[in-house]
Amino acid sequence: VTAVHPSADGTRAVAVVGGSWHWKEFVLLDAAAGTRTRTVANPDFKYGHLAVSPGGRWLASARDGRVSVWDGRTGDKVRDHDADPAMALGFTPD
Repeated sequence: VTAVHPSADGTRAVAVVGGSWHWKEFVLLDAAAGTRTRTVANPDFKYGHLAVSPGGRWLASARDGRVSVWDGRTGDKVRDHDADPAMALGFTPD
């Protein structure tokens, strides 16, 4: 595990598995139960910043001037946004 990022409400967390900057997978966790709810393998997934929404519905990652939004239920990438520079990511509880 390279990093763990909790959601703002503390119910979920996302863990990064693999080397720095190039993840092999990310794992969405139920923080209270300490169990995996989803594992997404993606050899092209790059890491600079990461956030998970309250309840784990959305994940966001940022690197190289791009913010990607991921569906926390399916693990699919939903959208890319240009964001240069993205210095930090976060979700509000609402």
